[in-house]
Amino acid sequence: MNKITKFYTISMLPSSVQRRNPHDESLLFLNSTEENTTKVIHTKFGERSYYIYSGEERVFEKHGIDDALYFALSNKGKIREVKKEVFQIEINGKNALHFKYKGSLFGLEVVKINFDSEEDALNFKRPTWIKDELKNKFFEKELGKFTNREKE
Repeated sequence: MNKITKFYTISMLPSSVQRRNPHDESLLFLNSTEENTTKVIHTKFGERSYYIYSGEERVFEKHGIDDALYFALSNKGKIREVKKEVFQIEINGKNALHFKYKGSLFGLEVVKINFDSEEDALNFKRPTWIKDELKNKFFEKELGKFTNREKE
């Protein structure tokens, strides 16, 4: 059985849902001269990881990049940054992550739910506050396109 991950937009998280283990994450999308290639620096708990995607496949990951490499990579012209606050929650017996986006994406809230199988996902009873499913599992790369800014 393959695990299935689904992302959904939400209207507003009900106060009855307990949020645990809050932390901030940042995705820094770097310019790439190669077609169909995305370079990302992911920051979580102060640790930075460097990823390269070819299409939707992650082809390279480097953990713990130092400050010098981070600043060298992030100072190369236009970049896109996605910032979010992340919480662990439970929805109808399923462990999930709640993402509250910041900056230019302020107001966007998404939940990420892992399912044991496609059947498990189909049988999941969504609460009314869970809205549309985001079909692209790399939707944050697409969100990053809308947050272009020049590095100062």
